[in-house]
Amino acid sequence: MTKEKQGGKRKFIALALLSALVTSFFVVSGPVSGAEAHTGDITATAACNAGTGEYDVTYTLTLRNTPPGQTASTMWRIGSQNFQGTPNSAAGMDKGPISSAGNGQVVLGSHSLPGTTVGNGPWVYAYTKWSGGYGYGSDTRVEGLKGNCSKPFDWNWQYAAPTCDGLTVTYPADLPAGQANDVNIRVKNMETGEVRTFNFHNNTGTWSGTQTFDVKAHPDWPGWKYYEFQWTQVAGTNYHWQGSLICGTQKPPKPEPKVERTPKETVDCAANIVNIVITVKTSDPVWNEELYDWAYGEPVVTTEMSTRPLTDAERLQCAGDKPEPKVDVKTTEKVSCETELVTITKTTTTEVYVLDGTKWVLGEPDVKVETSDRPATIEELNKAECPPGTEPPPPVHEVDVKTSLDCTTETVTTTTTTTDILYVWNTETRTYVLGKPDVKVETSTRPATIEELNSAECDPTTPPEPKVKEEVTTVIDCATETATDTKVVTTIDPVWNAETRTWVDGEPKVESTDTVRPATVDELNGAPCDPSTPPPPVVNVTSKEVLDCTTKKVTTSTDVAESKPTWDVDTRTWVFGDPVVKTSVTQRDATAAEVKTCPATPSKNTPVPPKTTKSGLAVTGGETILPLVGGAAALILLGATLTILAVRRRRQNADA
Repeated sequence: MTKEKQGGKRKFIALALLSALVTSFFVVSGPVSGAEAHTGDITATAACNAGTGEYDVTYTLTLRNTPPGQTASTMWRIGSQNFQGTPNSAAGMDKGPISSAGNGQVVLGSHSLPGTTVGNGPWVYAYTKWSGGYGYGSDTRVEGLKGNCSKPFDWNWQYAAPTCDGLTVTYPADLPAGQANDVNIRVKNMETGEVRTFNFHNNTGTWSGTQTFDVKAHPDWPGWKYYEFQWTQVAGTNYHWQGSLICGTQKPPKPEPKVERTPKETVDCAANIVNIVITVKTSDPVWNEELYDWAYGEPVVTTEMSTRPLTDAERLQCAGDKPEPKVDVKTTEKVSCETELVTITKTTTTEVYVLDGTKWVLGEPDVKVETSDRPATIEELNKAECPPGTEPPPPVHEVDVKTSLDCTTETVTTTTTTTDILYVWNTETRTYVLGKPDVKVETSTRPATIEELNSAECDPTTPPEPKVKEEVTTVIDCATETATDTKVVTTIDPVWNAETRTWVDGEPKVESTDTVRPATVDELNGAPCDPSTPPPPVVNVTSKEVLDCTTKKVTTSTDVAESKPTWDVDTRTWVFGDPVVKTSVTQRDATAAEVKTCPATPSKNTPVPPKTTKSGLAVTGGETILPLVGGAAALILLGATLTILAVRRRRQNADA
């Protein structure tokens, strides 16, 4: 291989690598995931809880190799003693989720095992899912438990307070041996004040379970009926009950003697006395120890004698039935000319029988006078020679006022009728009677009040036209380039006000309608709406090659013209401005085929004959125009063009 060919090959490789690098820079991209390195290991830690006598097992998850910025969510569950395999998903997990970020330790939770557990605990499984999509399962269990976790014995355990049936003690199952063999109960006699302590001792061992100690069953119990529990002591505990529990029945006080008095009376009407004989039975109370109560003994009988006066009922019984009262009635009548009434006077004299000792006698007379009036007859008045014509009653004066309302004229017409009537004497009836009436009528008209018009239910006046107001507001939607016109029509109808009898504005009625239409350019600019996404710049590449037959050199001139878009506010479109041209010039040695095209007498500048490469691109000594879109695409195609030129030159060198 010649030196020239070696240089061409190196240039070809360099251009090819450059083209591939440029292309891959704009085409190939994507993140590289490191989730495969995520890990999460779970550990179990057991601690003896002296308060409960159980193992408290805590499960901690350690997360490592988490990529920066990623979070994780962990679900977990407690299984059985049989291993079920490391989980590959969160299926069946019932605890969680527990969220975390980055690396570190996460406490999943804890549970308790009996303090007698020996060996291993149940298997625990966890599954962690990272925000990057990677999941990781883990498992563990607590191992090596010795079953020696228990609560210390409580020497302050308590028992229930005593009752009148005794002291009931429930001994703890874990009470140390040799403790439960003594119980002391202090009791006070509430009648005598004596205090004694009764000891219960187990001579054959110790008590367990639930035991009841009844002082009434103690061999030394003195048979007290009314007593008080004051204090108890039970061996095996530091607790002592102390209080006041009164039991039994207090001895009742001695009652008063029971006395039965049986009187017998005899009436003596002649002596006006009653003879009394009383039989008295007296029983004294005697204490009965068996009944624990007082009982009455045999009665002692005595007799008492006395007299008393007769009672009214007894004197009535001696006198017999009471006679009827003696009654005398007298009636008189008198005519009054002034009142024209007859006064009737009724005098009633009554003598009632009263008891004198055991006999009935007439008592003091009781005189009652009753008077009443009645109208005198004409005959009685004439017989009494009463003068005719007393003063006549006042004349009758009546005023009748009637009003009528006219809704049309809104006036009130008042008609007043006055009637005067004098009384005249009637000799036949001896009374004053009404004479001939004197009648006068007056009429007046005035404006009606609002209340009167409303009370008469006069119709309202003709209403005015409703008030209508229209307002239009426009909202521009830049995304859809539409305008929404909201038309609000407010209508206020007249409402009749009965208090002022005028038409006033009623409640406004608002109706709103929306109309969507394309927005105008001025509306979009005034919103203001942002321009749309600009199109890519337009790039035109023009290549031109010139062969210098004198120097056997080919000069390549490449013009890259780029036009950038500019936003036109008036039309709201992107308009391409004048292109900006950048020119690059390169030079190479002419190929043998190109040299053969030179004339016998070469000129300085000879166009290179056009050649068509296998890629189908025509390379001429004239212009090669490559319209491209976008700066990145221009660079890619520029690299491809340079590659094609290098291939063509390589082949030309091979042909030579």
